[in-house]
Amino acid sequence: MIGILASALTLLAACSFALTFGGRDERQAAACFSAAAIGSAFPMNGYASVELFILSIDLVLAGFLFWLVLYSKAFWPIWATAFHMITLATHACLWLQPNILPIAYATFGIAWSYPVLFALIWGTREEMHFRRMSARSNA
Repeated sequence: MIGILASALTLLAACSFALTFGGRDERQAAACFSAAAIGSAFPMNGYASVELFILSIDLVLAGFLFWLVLYSKAFWPIWATAFHMITLATHACLWLQPNILPIAYATFGIAWSYPVLFALIWGTREEMHFRRMSARSNA
């Protein structure tokens, strides 16, 4: 229960920060991360086998992150995409080794969302700094 609360609070804090202070890329990512978290909140089979719905959400999110890497001028999407790929690898591991405990599958799937969110926070901070420096040079 504490893990779910910590995850939800981290998501809320990171996405609120990005929506408030971030640029276009950070706001889009915050919206996608929030939608993915809401869609992934209710596993269909209790993580006893590969959660296909959550896997599909993770694949769509990976596609968005790859798009962001290609078209963003920021560096943080590369890190966020790399961390998210580990989440996708978690799904693959369960397919290859189906006797993994459900708690391990759920934990690894959730645990790698923290570095993704920290990359978003870092990117938002960098965007704020960039805007501040641009305003100073234009003044």
